[in-house]
Amino acid sequence: MKPICLSQEDYKKKKIELKGYLQKREYQRSAMDSQLQKGDELDRRKLLRYNQPAESDHEPLVLTYNDALPSLHKIVHRNMKRLHQSDRLRHVFPKRGEGDRHTDKTQD
Repeated sequence: MKPICLSQEDYKKKKIELKGYLQKREYQRSAMDSQLQKGDELDRRKLLRYNQPAESDHEPLVLTYNDALPSLHKIVHRNMKRLHQSDRLRHVFPKRGEGDRHTDKTQD
């Protein structure tokens, strides 16, 4: 979000708007605030530079956000048993506490 905002004032408005969307989606307040704080600390000029992507074994999950859609977290949680029937998806969606990519945003 920061690279596309031309002014600091525009960035602040968009940040407040994003925070409202995330609160509607029941994101954990402390996690949301800490991640938005990290964004505040980033230098826009550095963000606009091209960076060669690092190699990764992560599976990309690309979604188009629309606040009218149901919460992805709830969908994944509701279908976790079905997802774990697949070896590949069991790796992508580890059980709570396994792996470093999964956090439960509903607990505070």
